[in-house]
Amino acid sequence: MTNRTRSGTARRSRRERAVVALSVVSTLMCAASCGGNEPDNGNQPTDPSPTSATSDTTEPTPTEPTTSEPATDEEKAAAALLGYLDVRDKAYATGRISKKLNKYATGQEHFALQQFVQQLTSPPETRFQGAWDHDVINVDLKSGGSALVTDCEDGSDVNVVRVADSSVLPWIKFEGKELPRRLEQVYRVEMTGGRWKVSSAESLPNEVAEC
Repeated sequence: MTNRTRSGTARRSRRERAVVALSVVSTLMCAASCGGNEPDNGNQPTDPSPTSATSDTTEPTPTEPTTSEPATDEEKAAAALLGYLDVRDKAYATGRISKKLNKYATGQEHFALQQFVQQLTSPPETRFQGAWDHDVINVDLKSGGSALVTDCEDGSDVNVVRVADSSVLPWIKFEGKELPRRLEQVYRVEMTGGRWKVSSAESLPNEVAEC
């Protein structure tokens, strides 16, 4: 079973201090959050307020593509992860978290993303510029309404950029070694409140494998 998504971000203007919690990009966040007891919604994420331009010209309404709803638990768990990663990638690019986070994440991962974005927006501010590729390559259902979902995450087209001068910073390192830009990330996805949600990143920096 394979699910693919590509998150595009606008080309906009980390020394390592700002990104030390990153694991290209959730691995190091897991190191900070795994085993924690932080509240799920202690800090509600904020949703960027889009601006709209008015025009006297009536534009045709585009036809929305039709997509089939996920039917099996494996498909639903994979879809939940991809939905979360879309929210996460946009937060890395903008420094703002959509309210959709509450739809796709819970527990440690919900808290960890908010903590990480706080780091991004603290001086010196940094962002991720570019587009991530995500490819769900395995879903391992567990008892009790949970699954381990493996994503092949490709950050080959992503750069860490300092907001002040748009300079590209070094990629993420762990114990002095640069992490691969294309690697496997394992997430725990759980059924909670009638929905599948991402609860934690399971991969640790010294365990990640290229994909």
